Amino acid sequence: MKPLLWSEPRRPMRAAAVLQHGFARTPERLSGLAQLLADQGVLVVRASIPSWTPRHSLHDESFLQAVGETVVSRLRERAPDAAVLGIGHSAGAAVVAGWMPQGLEGVILLDPVDRHRRIAGLVGTCAPESIRVITADPSSCNRHGAATRMLVDAGLISNGRTWQRIPHTSHPDPERVPATLDPADVGPTDLVARWACGRGGNADAVCAWGATTLRYLDDLLTGNP
Repeated sequence: MKPLLWSEPRRPMRAAAVLQHGFARTPERLSGLAQLLADQGVLVVRASIPSWTPRHSLHDESFLQAVGETVVSRLRERAPDAAVLGIGHSAGAAVVAGWMPQGLEGVILLDPVDRHRRIAGLVGTCAPESIRVITADPSSCNRHGAATRMLVDAGLISNGRTWQRIPHTSHPDPERVPATLDPADVGPTDLVARWACGRGGNADAVCAWGATTLRYLDDLLTGNP
């Protein structure tokens, strides 16, 4: 596993979080979101998980669990008194969902795609107050919202309360969230993501991903339903 990327909190620590990238992406793609969280007092760690090899990758469940043990234990060492959360984008949402038994106190799933039924594993094991979901418009890149529908059907999330859809956005848009939440700082969708998932949302909609992530962070830390 490559060295972990850390973003130190810019104010008194409120929480610690692992921020996990999706399939065929890298931790650097979530730099804006990582800095946004750090600016709000969150210690953030990002792990690099390969996508294209059968072992030691997103395809290897035993490897994913080993990474989770390392990441969560490192967060606990550096922030022993803080709540530890998981925030995952796309297949990264499935990764952090599978780490709930290893000590995560809540998860925020960004346009989740289930892999190895790790998100399905939340059903019957996690309380609704520990899960928040943010989604883009349904598309092939988010498997037409299948993971979100499953969580709704299981009663784990409800639209407008613990699940927020950001209209007119696309699957890669969480990677475009700027640390400033200023629409002027929103960059373009990279060519690979645009080819795979289409054009992204406008700058205001992209910033809504970041603002909603912060709102759900507050919910998880304060216990709001």
